[in-house]
Amino acid sequence: MAAAELRASEGGPLLRIEGLVLKSKAGQPLVSEVDLEIQAGQILGLVGESGCGKTLTGFSCMGLFPAGVYRAQGRILFKGEDLASLEEDQLRKYRGRHLALIFQEPLSALNPVFTVGHQ
Repeated sequence: MAAAELRASEGGPLLRIEGLVLKSKAGQPLVSEVDLEIQAGQILGLVGESGCGKTLTGFSCMGLFPAGVYRAQGRILFKGEDLASLEEDQLRKYRGRHLALIFQEPLSALNPVFTVGHQ
């Protein structure tokens, strides 16, 4: 995909998370008040202790939540569109082509023969 295709509308961030709060079905806070912005071409790594919410934050951008977890508040904007407000069938057009997660073992998810951009 060409870099021009990835540019956010009107020069804003490509991905913006505003006030993300994730909770368990029992009401226990799992992720609290996450705010971040990623510009086109920028690389961001989430680091932290085991169990601090890195994976849940990534999954929330994809609209994928483990059983018993839900978004209590916050917005997840991709090119200005609120992904958190989209239905499942609408989210599918973003997954894989525009949004993807790469976990700790990249060789299990990525083919070293191809560039990351190609994959």
